[in-house]
Amino acid sequence: ILERLEVKEAPPPPPPKPKRVPVPPEVEKPAPPPERVVVPSLEELRERIQKARSKLQAVVSVATNYKEEGLVGIEERATRIEKRLSRAEVLANVGDLSEASKVLQEAEKSIESLKETVSQFEEILMGKVWPNVEKRITTMLRVWGRAPASMLTMIPSELRIAALARYMKLHPDMKLELRVDELYLVEEGQGS
Repeated sequence: ILERLEVKEAPPPPPPKPKRVPVPPEVEKPAPPPERVVVPSLEELRERIQKARSKLQAVVSVATNYKEEGLVGIEERATRIEKRLSRAEVLANVGDLSEASKVLQEAEKSIESLKETVSQFEEILMGKVWPNVEKRITTMLRVWGRAPASMLTMIPSELRIAALARYMKLHPDMKLELRVDELYLVEEGQGS
């Protein structure tokens, strides 16, 4: 007689315990050396200041051509930039070349911004976009009797008042008045 023996499989052996490897203490990496700020020489600063003044004069010269077209505020911005350039020059002359360089860099950025504003004026208000701007202003005047600069969202905010001034110049037949940042249609018999 054969007996059937049931053979049970033994459970798998437990996984081996991980060997404890000592973790080396974290070593702080030395911080990278600070970037070395290169301070230009007095001669280099004077040269950059002179170039910046020439560039500012060129931008103002171009902008002057558009003053009659409504480009406003350029003289004030140019005056502020010129004051920065003068400050940079004084700082350089007294030997604070690092601070002079910083002030000059701010002035150079402001000149680029001014140049961009004039360029946008040429492209937008003297170019292909103007008919759409003019149409929007006409519609606002017809519907509300006024055209707020804030509603001219298709052009950069710094050009909106210039757009209203240009519209007023191009429409001398209309009784228009520019008050702060809105153009008003002044009707007959109405006091302002």
